[in-house]
Amino acid sequence: MKRTLQKQLSRLTLPDYIFFAGVCVAIVSLLAFYFVDLRNVFGLRDILFAVNPLYFYTDYVPLFFAHWGRNGGLAEILQYGLLGSSALIMMYCAGSLYARRIAQTSKEARRQTTQLFMFTLLIAVALLLMLMQDAAGIRHTLMGYVQAIADEQDQGVFGTLFEMLYFIVLGGIPVYAYIRYGAPLKQLARAKVYIIIAYVFYFAAGSLSFAGTAFSKLVSQNVYEIAGDKFYNFALSIGDPGLQSAWAALQATHWWYPIAFNLMDHLVEENLELIAAGAFLAAATSIYIFVNNTNTQNSEVKPTP
Repeated sequence: MKRTLQKQLSRLTLPDYIFFAGVCVAIVSLLAFYFVDLRNVFGLRDILFAVNPLYFYTDYVPLFFAHWGRNGGLAEILQYGLLGSSALIMMYCAGSLYARRIAQTSKEARRQTTQLFMFTLLIAVALLLMLMQDAAGIRHTLMGYVQAIADEQDQGVFGTLFEMLYFIVLGGIPVYAYIRYGAPLKQLARAKVYIIIAYVFYFAAGSLSFAGTAFSKLVSQNVYEIAGDKFYNFALSIGDPGLQSAWAALQATHWWYPIAFNLMDHLVEENLELIAAGAFLAAATSIYIFVNNTNTQNSEVKPTP
């Protein structure tokens, strides 16, 4: 068994380590949520509650998962780095492939190189747009103006339609890139796997984000509130005896931070996005290795070693 494990580990490449590192960080955040927020191990929850909020520029919430998943929080900072790095690598690959395309004389080789060039270029554009969305909250800013024009004080029909259109455009770019120009990925198995993983996890996070508040006008509770209440009750069931009173007291003073809702928004959704961003960087690194190791004079696209 030991030899089998060593053999499997020897097959891992840099992209694999990048992806697994992202998954491990997400797992560690869940463990920290359990041990700090729910179990108060070593009195860490008490320490967070005792911190002076005046130290912080933004509103201070004494919960680990609030620090982890809030807008501009630790998880998003990691995502900025992953998405930005992925975009830069994809842009480098696009530039290298464009130069290779000009030098190639074989029509078939040029066609395949052009496809991979367009794929990396469009993914780079999509990653930059995703980075802008995470860093600036463009969706909520624009939706606010739409709702003001439509005289919707809360997310209503026009706000929901705009949000749906926004997600379709943002998610449509990488999907179009894969469908239209993703044929060379058949020979880049590792990159293809990580691209698909990134798509699946971002789709799950985006779907949750949209469904979380999109139907607020149709139901008494939105999806995130319903799911969050169940998560909240489950957390209480596995937490220490002082958890319920601690959260109840916190909610009374921090009425603007609904714990149940943000368990979904700041813990579940952000970790899904973190894993997806790690998968994108793994895919970008895999494509970079291929592009860097392939001679510009090759007439055929070769698989990654």
